[in-house]
Amino acid sequence: MPLRFSLGRERAFPSARAPAGEFPVRFRPRLVQELRQDHDEARAAMRALLDACRRQAVDDVVAQLGRFGEPFRRAGLLKSVQLYPYLHWALQRHRAAAAQLKLLQHGIDSATMRIDAAASRYLDSPWSRAQREHYARDLAQAAQLFARTARQEESAVFPLYMPPGNYRYVDGG
Repeated sequence: MPLRFSLGRERAFPSARAPAGEFPVRFRPRLVQELRQDHDEARAAMRALLDACRRQAVDDVVAQLGRFGEPFRRAGLLKSVQLYPYLHWALQRHRAAAAQLKLLQHGIDSATMRIDAAASRYLDSPWSRAQREHYARDLAQAAQLFARTARQEESAVFPLYMPPGNYRYVDGG
């Protein structure tokens, strides 16, 4: 019989045990809130960065890149160490949902690496001639990529992060 996935509500927030040989995953009630705050902080820094690009204020571009990098990298680490491992554990009994999450995570990880590479390229100085010619375009593309991935996570991934016991698998057709 196929499994159908449904979401329920419970109050207990126990830790979840992973299968033997893997590390345990934990539910952190404030994790999504922290990630949303990091996204908001990174968005504000990215807006300031794009404004500096429009003004062609190279020193300000470098400063804003550093300001953007802190919440961006902090959120990336939290997601890779806490959010996604927990969601993979929670959805392990629903193969279709787990596969979709894995594909979504792969796309987001790829975008995150591209954003980080673009930011890192312009944090070093002095800039080459090619960097001076292309920084605004490269950083605008990174901004678009960041906006798209942040929206994807906030709409499709964050709502799945619930305490253990809220993931129920219902038998039937």
